[in-house]
Amino acid sequence: MDPLVRLSDRGVTSQTLIRGLRVLEALAQDGPTTLADLVRQVDLPKTVALRLLKTLTAEGYAVRLAPGRYALGLQTVRLSAAGRNALGVNRLALPHMVELARTTRCSVNLNLLDRMRWVAVCVESVEGLDRMRFSMHLGRVGLLHAGATRKVILAYMSEGERQAAIALHGLPALTPQTCVDRDALEDQLRAIRQRGWEVTRGESDPGGTACASPVFAGVGGQVVGSLGILAANHRLPPARVDEFLPNVIEAGQAITEAFGAINDGPATTGRIPE
Repeated sequence: MDPLVRLSDRGVTSQTLIRGLRVLEALAQDGPTTLADLVRQVDLPKTVALRLLKTLTAEGYAVRLAPGRYALGLQTVRLSAAGRNALGVNRLALPHMVELARTTRCSVNLNLLDRMRWVAVCVESVEGLDRMRFSMHLGRVGLLHAGATRKVILAYMSEGERQAAIALHGLPALTPQTCVDRDALEDQLRAIRQRGWEVTRGESDPGGTACASPVFAGVGGQVVGSLGILAANHRLPPARVDEFLPNVIEAGQAITEAFGAINDGPATTGRIPE
């Protein structure tokens, strides 16, 4: 199932607002697109989609590009920056991410769990220093069963949350390396909880290796996201993964402690028992 789950399916009743948000979500996911492609993706009549695009364009949330393509407008950039500042990402997480990128020379990504749609969203990214970079762009939405930065989140969610996420999205194969068997996935998630980190190769992005640690916050140490490094396979062979893993874990724990401060609860720096 597409990670852009319809909010109207969850009992939200303002159809015009929901449709406008669906258009914005589609533009965010696919980048500049034509009206025809947008109509197919959001499943709206052409006249309705065009009216919404005109309204969003007039308010600065969308922009029309030549020839006949639409993209997100600058107002969405302003909202994104305000949202990241409200979450405290820049102030609390970015210093640790910059240091991790400097140490490993890999791209560093912070993903947060969207409990409304049961997906992970990349809210901060620091480019690696290697000339050949393999990174994740801000705002990227990912399913939780594939890739180290998402699987460590899924592993530490409650059993009920895991069931809800898998029931909603299924286990689609994003690459030939994606685990699509429920029992095998549960075994992998159990192993993640036991060791407290995950490394994957090509599970969500062909040719990419990721190493990630969970991030917790609030009373009881609820999982809220993950911190991970990402690079091309040949840039992160097993020996380098072993070298950098302590740095990833340490940075994840530091961000956990920082996030605990803004959630008015003790942060959890270790693993949460099953």
